[in-house]
Amino acid sequence: MIMNQNLLHTTLPVSVLALAALLSAGQVAQAQDPCPPYEEREVKAQALSEATYNKLSGIYEDIGEENYNEAAAELQKLLNKADDAGYERAIILQALGHTDSSRERYDSALKYFKESVAIDALPNMQQFQMMFAIAQLEIMNERYRDGLATLNEWFCKVPPEQIKANAYVLRANAYIELKDYRASLRAITKAIEMSEEPKKNYYQVKLASHYELDQMGEAATTLKTMIELWPEDESLWKQLSSVYLNLKRESDALSVLELAYKRGYLDKANEIEQLSSLYQLKDIPYQAASVLEKGINDGILEANEKFWERTGNAWYQARELEKALAAYEKAGRFSDDGKLDLRRGFILIDRQDWDAAKSSLSRAIEKGGITDNETGNAWLLIGMAEMNLERFSSAIEAFNNAQRFTSSRQAARQWIEQVRERQEAAS
Repeated sequence: MIMNQNLLHTTLPVSVLALAALLSAGQVAQAQDPCPPYEEREVKAQALSEATYNKLSGIYEDIGEENYNEAAAELQKLLNKADDAGYERAIILQALGHTDSSRERYDSALKYFKESVAIDALPNMQQFQMMFAIAQLEIMNERYRDGLATLNEWFCKVPPEQIKANAYVLRANAYIELKDYRASLRAITKAIEMSEEPKKNYYQVKLASHYELDQMGEAATTLKTMIELWPEDESLWKQLSSVYLNLKRESDALSVLELAYKRGYLDKANEIEQLSSLYQLKDIPYQAASVLEKGINDGILEANEKFWERTGNAWYQARELEKALAAYEKAGRFSDDGKLDLRRGFILIDRQDWDAAKSSLSRAIEKGGITDNETGNAWLLIGMAEMNLERFSSAIEAFNNAQRFTSSRQAARQWIEQVRERQEAAS
């Protein structure tokens, strides 16, 4: 009696079918033998006995209810009664393989699948499914060369129209584990070409192969494609910018990072620093300062002397003196020495903001940590500020302090003479 065989076909569990996505990247060339001219496999149609069919039907109900131990025990009983090399034995071995695979007993599942395939009695669809399952399990168990050998045999025997992208993904992942990145790249490129819809994990395997082969130009091209497909993935933008920097294409790196920033993808201190540094490198100090200041205000960058000083330097280079002064003033609050206050004082003198200049320069002297030459110059500038404010006595006092330092002594004397002339003229 011929029974319907569809009932007897079950698929591999998710843990096996998802193998290609679970394999990790790693990196020895595995030669792939070319296939001989394709010949369709011919197998004589066979049927199960009614008793075996009925017994297997009940066993598959147990498997469907995940009663794997009971199913395995019943299958073993059937196996003990089956012919040594017949169709029924192949079917029972196939079922045992599925059962043990579901129980994550992959070594024994492999053994059963291989015995089933070796009988060479299953219909084409089931025979080829078993071969593919064997390749998956071998690769999952880190038997990469065995897995590739089985997979390559499968490629040669299965009808070409039945080969799908996932088979090339499996091949690519196995080659990665063997560190044969060129072979991996060929396989994953084929998988991408065959896919009806783009799959990110395929492109990630391709990208990993480019990285391992130090193909940075190709990596950039792949990343650009990935960004077009998945623009919401912020990591892709950052990777592309880094690749451009590796290629010394700073302008392209800046363009990508700038777009990522505008999309709100840069939320770490090192990312804000890198963007600001690229603006500085390309002589765009205004944007460099803006990015730093916003980073501080948003809490991404720590509000400390280093970042406020960098912000001030960028504003100064952009000729935004008010903003530079404000940034330097904030930086100075965190500083134990007077260097930043001295710098503010120089700018304020240039702007003829005499009172503010005197305050900043006095604070620099009070904090210390500046050289004798800088201290002498600070007293000279305080004297100039006092003189322009027509506070002549205070000006002479400041210039007298400047005379204590060799570098400013001569200039201080000359300024004192000018102050006295101004005093006389004013009296």
